[in-house]
Amino acid sequence: MVSETDQPAGPMYLVPDLAAWIDAHPDLAVPVPPYRIPGGQVAGFTAPGGGAFYVFDQPDAAGE
Repeated sequence: MVSETDQPAGPMYLVPDLAAWIDAHPDLAVPVPPYRIPGGQVAGFTAPGGGAFYVFDQPDAAGE
């Protein structure tokens, strides 16, 4: 995937439900608040070592 944003590069992880994942990890900083992507949403986090990573879901794309 190629990003077209100014956000820092980092790996992306698919989860079943982004909101539930965020609720289960309150200790992680969220410098990129959740935003819509085709079929779901994504949010960016700061890893303990300082790097960026992203978590996304795509429940709306499951039936395509």
